[in-house]
Amino acid sequence: MLFKGYTVNPPHRGALPLAQKSQWKISEWEELALFFDAQKNYWKCNKNNLWSVHSEFCKIGEDINNDLYIAKFKVDQGIWHGYPVSPKDFDIPPKNAVKNWLERKIISKRDATKINQGKF
Repeated sequence: MLFKGYTVNPPHRGALPLAQKSQWKISEWEELALFFDAQKNYWKCNKNNLWSVHSEFCKIGEDINNDLYIAKFKVDQGIWHGYPVSPKDFDIPPKNAVKNWLERKIISKRDATKINQGKF
């Protein structure tokens, strides 16, 4: 995995309005910890995006409609950035990550089913 660095993305830290971009509601250090957990545990999809959740499965962000509990991380030319997502459409985490979160008792079976169905 190409890794030149990680950058905190200002549009997801209040530089753009909530109506345009989801916003983190955790510290930058917690954002970085979620990224490293995703890398360490290989919570990766076939598009090479990484996915993560807080160890207590608590709110990490929000968008115009929802509280958000899942983080998605993307890479562009070796520089990673992330943002909180609602698991719908193209933002559904890979099943292997969801299964691992369930095995680690981070999420419940009900939450795992809803996430996998894009209905969380």
